[in-house]
Amino acid sequence: MMKHSFLSKYIFLGEAFLLSLALIAASCTRKTNTDYGLDSITSSAISPGPNPSSSQPANTSMSDENIIAALCAADSAEITEAKYVISHTKNTEVRSFANMMVVDHSKMWKEKKELAKKLNVKPLPPANDNGSSMMASEMDALRNAPNAHAMDSLYIADAIQDHKEDLKDVKELQTTAHHAELRDAIKGAEPVVMKHLEHPRAIESKLMSGAGMAASKRSQ
Repeated sequence: MMKHSFLSKYIFLGEAFLLSLALIAASCTRKTNTDYGLDSITSSAISPGPNPSSSQPANTSMSDENIIAALCAADSAEITEAKYVISHTKNTEVRSFANMMVVDHSKMWKEKKELAKKLNVKPLPPANDNGSSMMASEMDALRNAPNAHAMDSLYIADAIQDHKEDLKDVKELQTTAHHAELRDAIKGAEPVVMKHLEHPRAIESKLMSGAGMAASKRSQ
């Protein structure tokens, strides 16, 4: 979920939402993944899974083990999607944002692992975690986009929705995490989460105005 400190953005499982785009309708959900190995999570390794029938709100009873596990999974999910977009987009601004997500979340994943080791906390997935199927659903939506512009629009809209919720989650986790260092790290994530929200907002306005399609053509 950073450039200036350990912390990372937290992505809890949120409500599924429907995005209607020019030739595509895709269901997008909050990102998490139950595989916590960064290098082992690739877009080709994710198989389709069922869409969740109910949302899983932020759980105030989560342990620090749960929180760190979910944070690492969120980073991995962001990296997986961003790498897919980088290899398929024709829009220079979308590619730049996706590259930033890979760099930021790779750094945060590593730093959270180091913090967990320092605190002697072993990451443990939250109970009833269904992040794998949610991630598969999001990846399927990107893969099934009819063209690069539709994929860009889907990816950017998803990023905006995710990070709007992340800001709320970051504030809540600052009060629920047990270790002081973890709470401080989560607090330090706020500026980065805001950056990851404002950047796609600027891109979305261009995509909607048609400037995004022009940028795509220039990159061809």
